[in-house]
Amino acid sequence: YNSFKELVMSNLVSIVGDINQISTEVAFVLQEFLRKDESEYQFRGWVRGKERLDPIEISIEYNIKNYINDKERQGLAKGTLDGYMLELRIFQNHFNNLTITQIDTVKIKDFLRYRADNFSISSTNSMERVRSILNVFFDWLVQENVIEVNPIKKIKPFKFQKKGNEGLNAEELREIRTACSTARERAILEIFLSTGCHLAELVQLQLNDIDWSNQTINIGSGDRRRVVFLTPAAEKYLKNYLEERNDNIGNLFVTERKPYRQISSRGIQREIVNIAKRTKICKNISPRTFRDTFVRIMLDNGYQWNALQVLLGYSSKMSRSEGYFMITNSNIWSLLKTRPDF
Repeated sequence: YNSFKELVMSNLVSIVGDINQISTEVAFVLQEFLRKDESEYQFRGWVRGKERLDPIEISIEYNIKNYINDKERQGLAKGTLDGYMLELRIFQNHFNNLTITQIDTVKIKDFLRYRADNFSISSTNSMERVRSILNVFFDWLVQENVIEVNPIKKIKPFKFQKKGNEGLNAEELREIRTACSTARERAILEIFLSTGCHLAELVQLQLNDIDWSNQTINIGSGDRRRVVFLTPAAEKYLKNYLEERNDNIGNLFVTERKPYRQISSRGIQREIVNIAKRTKICKNISPRTFRDTFVRIMLDNGYQWNALQVLLGYSSKMSRSEGYFMITNSNIWSLLKTRPDF
């Protein structure tokens, strides 16, 4: 006992007069240790040699690559992935000499100021998009156990004025339909209006995505793949366009000149600009305009918002008693009752 006591007393100890004081004394010592740790002790824990992080695995470039690959497997649209990659490459180039674990809140704030000043970004809407992309990326890093805390959580979102629905009214819709001069223009317009799809989704559509017997289209890929309907107008003008084609390309929309190939997002945008120029409509018209128009028409016709969310590609969260549902070829008509016609 005496030799054991001598061994114990040779270390740092604290003498107590009563056994009940032990817990209080331990708490006091721990608080004192934590207070001095950062300035004096600077202990940072320990890891086994084989558990040390590989420098490559904590590089910004390596993690950006893994993040984009992960999102691609989840079915994100190519346009969305390209936007993420552009912003993250700018981020990577700014912190060229640092690892991802060295990026803290202060450095992120400095980067956002650099992003606004050196790229002439005056719009808070654009800056919030940059912040949001970084926030999602760092959330993913936390989920993958690359870092422990997302440093962007302490940065407040940029405030900006949200635009309201800018869809076309009935008169404008009639005018822009009349302004279509080719079968392809009218088919593109009607598919946008019928499905409410994004530009990137329309570009990726294939001929075998059309289910003519059920008057539906499969849109998207992976977990985001969904079934939407063909309105009678979309079905009619799409068939007219396909009958004119003389190629064996699998894409739903292709270029007009040889060699025939999948039409690009830029090509679709040019088609819409050309149609809009033939009208007297003053508002800016883009693929988003037709998505907003689709929403307005569906709501005006009495369709429920939770069903509309699914058609637009969003998660449909209903009450707990209703649970979740997914629109498929087998239940779309029971949900919509009749095929919308507009």
